[in-house]
Amino acid sequence: PYYVAGQDIMVKTDNASIKTISDLNGKKVCTGEGSTTPANLTSKNVNADLTLFKTYPECAEALRQGRVEAVVTDRGILVGLVDASSRAFKLVGVNVSEEPLGIGWKKGDDAFRSFLNDRLDAIIASGEWKAAYDKTLGKLGLPPPTPPKPDRFAGTGTPPPVAATTTEPATTTTPRHSPTQPSAARLHVAPLHHLLAAPPTPHPA
Repeated sequence: PYYVAGQDIMVKTDNASIKTISDLNGKKVCTGEGSTTPANLTSKNVNADLTLFKTYPECAEALRQGRVEAVVTDRGILVGLVDASSRAFKLVGVNVSEEPLGIGWKKGDDAFRSFLNDRLDAIIASGEWKAAYDKTLGKLGLPPPTPPKPDRFAGTGTPPPVAATTTEPATTTTPRHSPTQPSAARLHVAPLHHLLAAPPTPHPA
């Protein structure tokens, strides 16, 4: 993993009744569709009245309107919602779960896996990992955690050959994202690419 996330609980700032995970029993709790939250709460023996939405801003609005009493999801998401709430919300500060986040690559590409692990080790040792954290989640008030150690498991073998593809004639389409409004994919990939890119080769003077 390159980061170990965890789920927390968000409530209204004046809420004094929810202080632990068990306090969610019987409460109306919002989370996202397809989230691991229902399973995580069940594993903690919590029986909450769940409301599921496609997006977490919808959960935040339901909390603001009093339709639910708490929102449970990844702490990084909740911190952003708290920051945007004008002090209407707060985090309870409990660990509902611990969820390591990893990087996907082509199965069998052991060389690339080793490159990723080497770069993670390098940016952790150099302080780049913490600097990246401080510029993102750190700005929202989350203290820097201990960086996780990359998993160096056994190799998976030589990657399978790439299947032949047929090239289709190019077509012109209207771009869905303007240069001034990058897509979500671009926003997420750019920081990771910046961290994992190999250092530039110095040119002789």
